[in-house]
Amino acid sequence: MTPATWRSGSQPCAAPTTWLRAPPSAMKSARTLARQWWGAIRVQLAVKSTGELRALMADLDSRYPQVGVEDQFTNAGGPDAAFVEARLKLGQQALAANDLARIMALCRQGCPTSLRADMWELALCPVETAATHADTFDQIMRSVQRTDLLVDKLALLDVKHICDFDDNYFIFYSVIRDAVIALNHDLELPNLITPGCGIIPAKATVRSSTAPEPVVVQYPPSGFIPFRGSSYYVTPLCFLSASPARVYSLLRGMYSRYFCLLHTISSHPQGLVRLCLLFETLLHTHQPLICARLVELGVDHLSIIVPWLVQAFSGFLEPLQVLLLWDRVVGCDSLEPLAVLAAAIFAFRKQRIMAATHKSEVCRVLADLRGLLSIPLLQFCLFPQAERPA
Repeated sequence: MTPATWRSGSQPCAAPTTWLRAPPSAMKSARTLARQWWGAIRVQLAVKSTGELRALMADLDSRYPQVGVEDQFTNAGGPDAAFVEARLKLGQQALAANDLARIMALCRQGCPTSLRADMWELALCPVETAATHADTFDQIMRSVQRTDLLVDKLALLDVKHICDFDDNYFIFYSVIRDAVIALNHDLELPNLITPGCGIIPAKATVRSSTAPEPVVVQYPPSGFIPFRGSSYYVTPLCFLSASPARVYSLLRGMYSRYFCLLHTISSHPQGLVRLCLLFETLLHTHQPLICARLVELGVDHLSIIVPWLVQAFSGFLEPLQVLLLWDRVVGCDSLEPLAVLAAAIFAFRKQRIMAATHKSEVCRVLADLRGLLSIPLLQFCLFPQAERPA
């Protein structure tokens, strides 16, 4: 069961598309705009051109071997063992040298499975150690035992729903639960998140029988308020380590640098609004017939792509494909691969979209992404004419 099939009343948390129901004045519903012109983002914000995206993700050119392609299948029908061994050796050398530049370059072409956690940790938090991660996690969990937050109950409902209905993650219930709860209680998180991400921590008034005056505090302590599907930020990370402390360290790094930009409204260059605009620009530039068909059918494209972007495709693609996609996010230090993949999916499903006679058919065509391969789709979108050398 994918997030797209959730019933509206099945979760008390807000859904990723809730902001579309009452958007800022700078945005208009695509249901109205589709009858007039293409594009729901009506603010003038700069986004990268196709040439700039190709430069940013040049290592994704299909002329170069990729983790997610060569290690999965080749022309002979099986994985390229020599490539897998060579990538593993390069990764081990980069880690041994503590070479951040080489680590980032390797991430842009995909991390070897056994080294992904080590490489991401170096890229996300290079000054921290395993002991630091364990101490931080233990300290947060002690706070969890002392303090009971309402948002913890909301987060646990989300975790339970995901683990009950997604066969990939039910065995990780306890790890997911601990990581999600720790994120609510992490007092250092507000100091780590990307500046300008748009998160405005809520305030609460605490009254105590031992204190003469009420005290205003940040609530929840981390500033993060769970929403429906927010637990999907941690689920793929459970495949990287059996240690809850390490899983939380990776979640903390990914959230503070990237994911905090995906569920808020801001003008940040990597924020959700820009990613939506980048998707619209790419699709209009390279697939104008699809845009015209969506306009003709009155398809609200934001209601389709926003959940993909908010959850960074976690819960929509298979876990391995999500990790391969996040490799490129970490390697490029950019969320723009998410918007490129969204445009690539529309282009890949072009024939079925063009054949649709009602907007509900388009929604069904794009509802199930489980069989898609993220890296070949990115290559298909950015480098459609590239050929590998003989």
